[in-house]
Amino acid sequence: MFRYVQIITGKIPFEELSWDKTVILRVTTGALPAIREEAQLSLVLKLCALMSDCWKGDPAQRIDAVHKPSIAPSDSVAGGSKIRSAELLLQLGEMYRLQDNTAMSNTYYKNALNVASQTNNHSAMAGALIGLGENYRTQSTNHEAEKAFIQAQDIYARIGNDVGGADALNCLGQIYRTQSRNQEAEKAFREAHEIYARTGSDVGVANALDGLGQIYRTQSRHQEAEKTFREVHEIHVRMGNDLGAAYALDGLGQIYRDQCRNPEAEKAFREAHEIHARIGNDGGTASALDGLGHIYRAQSRNQEAEKALRKAHGIHARIGNDLGAANALNVLGHIYRSQSRNQEAEKAFTEAHEIQVRIGHDLGAANALGGLGQVYYSQSRYQEAEKTLRKAHGIHARIGNDIGAANALGALGHVYHAESRYQEAGKAFRGAHEIHGRIGNGLGMANALGGLGQVYYRQSRYQDAEKAFRESHEIHARIGNDL
Repeated sequence: MFRYVQIITGKIPFEELSWDKTVILRVTTGALPAIREEAQLSLVLKLCALMSDCWKGDPAQRIDAVHKPSIAPSDSVAGGSKIRSAELLLQLGEMYRLQDNTAMSNTYYKNALNVASQTNNHSAMAGALIGLGENYRTQSTNHEAEKAFIQAQDIYARIGNDVGGADALNCLGQIYRTQSRNQEAEKAFREAHEIYARTGSDVGVANALDGLGQIYRTQSRHQEAEKTFREVHEIHVRMGNDLGAAYALDGLGQIYRDQCRNPEAEKAFREAHEIHARIGNDGGTASALDGLGHIYRAQSRNQEAEKALRKAHGIHARIGNDLGAANALNVLGHIYRSQSRNQEAEKAFTEAHEIQVRIGHDLGAANALGGLGQVYYSQSRYQEAEKTLRKAHGIHARIGNDIGAANALGALGHVYHAESRYQEAGKAFRGAHEIHGRIGNGLGMANALGGLGQVYYRQSRYQDAEKAFRESHEIHARIGNDL
């Protein structure tokens, strides 16, 4: 029962005492903790009654013991300070992490790391570092997260724990992906996948594949990404892991969205949202709402999109997910811009850009710059628009994000066209068309052809203009984009 008191209150029974003999004397004489005076325990009176029954001095009056504490509540070290079990502290840290209580989670992970260091419990040290790294990653303190994961990987390698090492590699892959270090991320995920497959860890294989799928998506390797996410989904469904299955559906929804397969994307995101909401996973619920917001926006269902994304932003902000909050703001900016709510759009994009720069997320920063550039264009602030869009294009090109680079070129084409710089406009639209064609983005191809048609018309190249407009129309009709 001591273990349950610690889980609820965060304190060991008799924590004020230094000597085990004193604790034994208190127990044998019936001088037990006044559990009903503990504020946190007052919320669970039935459990208080159960613990009181367990502590009765007369064995005949106690309830039958089904479980005994598997971890000693305390021990003594030089100076009389207490040491709690590192494993128990790890469990408490994980419990609070799953409840999105990062501050309490970090406290317990740091305590676990301290205890494990004093007792030379290397496995617990590595586990605490993994937990801290996950919390740092959630808070977008990527440098601290990377440092923690590397330390954990070194410890696991030293003690010969292959699966633990794979876990650390998988976490490092996530950090590298967030920082657009795609080659390092892919290498880490592949190494983790090889270890998981060799050791027979299905959940590990699925997690590594999920990371690879995200990398493939970033690089517009759609077929590889879809195949990977389908495999991830099948593994989680086979294991009965609802949470993993939901995240795999999120990944599939993103791939379908990138390819303008909107009905399939909406179905995937709705299924993911239902699972996340049912199991109480706030981060996953917000992620699925993000996806639905994107789909609604693509279909000009702006009220539904704004509602979904406001909900998503609220959840991300509440649980301290800066990256998620910034991404939701970015899409909200696009919705406001499409409704000519330019002040709201500029504010949303500016806030998103500030967050993305602060957490070192290049892709998000470039996307926010792209949105700002389009707002400036809508307000005829062409110099600001060109400067901003050039920055966005430079970042997308540097990190290998083809679709982002193509979209920035298309937006620059419209700026040049508005300034009657037709040669530059034509070059930008042709560059956008070439990239969209290479990665199979039909909507992007159609939009670039529409821009080219406008340029040719202004240059009195009417045959070229007609051809471009016809091709654009055919693509829009093929992909079901009536607008």
